[in-house]
Amino acid sequence: MIILLPWPPSVNQYWRHVVLKTKKGLRQRTLLSMEGRHFRTEAVRTIRKQFPVHAVINEPVNVEMHLFPPDRRKRDIDNYSKGVLDALTYARIWTDDYLVDDLHIIRRRQAVSGGSVVLRISKYANEQERDFGPEFLRHPDKHGIE
Repeated sequence: MIILLPWPPSVNQYWRHVVLKTKKGLRQRTLLSMEGRHFRTEAVRTIRKQFPVHAVINEPVNVEMHLFPPDRRKRDIDNYSKGVLDALTYARIWTDDYLVDDLHIIRRRQAVSGGSVVLRISKYANEQERDFGPEFLRHPDKHGIE
């Protein structure tokens, strides 16, 4: 499954922190920001256009996330996945993003007007566990790790 999404807010813009005055005193809460809500709404609308009818994924998946930024500013590659994965959950592509067992994020250097994210979602193939499975964790010294 390949999904094209709009450019997400960074994790720093996705959440906002508020302090609430309660009977028990001040309490801090973290809420989805206006930018986060706007992205989620646009992402769901975009997904529904691409997949009006689909089966909800309920098994482990691999996700390959290609980030096409809107400009050439420096960005941390890990600041964009949370909003994207949460939007897929909200759009009911899958039951929850805990199903993502393998996530690859690729930042493309060429800027795209408005920015874009391309996702490739596939059934999880646990070939990686051959290299770093339970046997590796029990005996890392056999693999050159001391």
